[in-house]
Amino acid sequence: MKKTALILITAVVLLAFALTACGQTATTAATTAATAETTAAAAETSAAASGLRLGFGSVVTASKSASVTAEKEGIAESYSYYAAVLIDADSKIQKVWIDSVVHRGNFDATGALTSDIAALGATKRELGDAYGMKKASPIGKEWWEQADALEAYFVGKTVADIDAAAREGEKNIFVDLKTSSTFGPDHYVEALKKAVAAAEKATPTAATKLGYGASINAAKSANAAADKDGKFQSYNSMAIAAIDDAGKVQDVWVDAVVHDITFNAKGELTSDATALGATKRELGDAYGMKKASAIGKEWWEQADALEAYLEGKTMAEIESAAREGDKNIFVDLKTSSTFGPDHYIEALEKAVTNAQ
Repeated sequence: MKKTALILITAVVLLAFALTACGQTATTAATTAATAETTAAAAETSAAASGLRLGFGSVVTASKSASVTAEKEGIAESYSYYAAVLIDADSKIQKVWIDSVVHRGNFDATGALTSDIAALGATKRELGDAYGMKKASPIGKEWWEQADALEAYFVGKTVADIDAAAREGEKNIFVDLKTSSTFGPDHYVEALKKAVAAAEKATPTAATKLGYGASINAAKSANAAADKDGKFQSYNSMAIAAIDDAGKVQDVWVDAVVHDITFNAKGELTSDATALGATKRELGDAYGMKKASAIGKEWWEQADALEAYLEGKTMAEIESAAREGDKNIFVDLKTSSTFGPDHYIEALEKAVTNAQ
């Protein structure tokens, strides 16, 4: 940016001399040059102020899952808490997006799934008023309204500021939010801390908007058999996008959670309901794609390549890019990212549409 500013100043100074030679006054030329210098300085300041970093964090639990009882079917519930952030050079939160997914499957005493595994999941923000918190809320607000208040509270703060904020009650809510957001914020704060710690992406423009999108399915869930556990698999493909006012993707973060909750043919849970889930990026090399990859790359490496390809493009440009094969991969990425990108593109489109 400094080079650009210097070139701009030099060009306008030369223009000023040219104008003077053509009959313009020296005062006019000097004023023009001064204006250019001010504009360039402002551009430099804007560039310095735009040193934002994009981060994402999550907490994934199965703690409300349960075996079949005489009164109730079994429950396999994947509960995910998400936070996406744009932070500045001082790690102060400039923008934040929180959301959550409650993805549940039921099974009977024979280990047969009774839920429609073809049905797509949805985040709480996507559900909107249909989530139904308002009727049970002591402050008469829906989840998205309370989440908006929590996000607004986080903006302008560092993690240290948030940790130091006063809390109260069984839900450990923020005292300053007790009339506007009363759901338990602990998991969101934990996800937020992960997002801030992980933030390491490119520097979007100062005008950047932040958005989150998800594509959620349970298509690979299966009934139990005498010799094999059944499972409810919540597969959540996500995209977090920083975009400019023209809708161009300045920065993107893709990740996924594959959360398997297992049960046997007696309707008993066999997975540890207290164990936390993890995203593919959190799993890193332990995810194990490299050994099965035709290009010998781990999932996170291929995801990095996909992100780099998506950045700098609009959704129209992404959607018009050439693809090929059963997995519909981008032709330009066939040596660097070969997993199917469709769900991530669907999530990205939502993120761009939702961005604010």
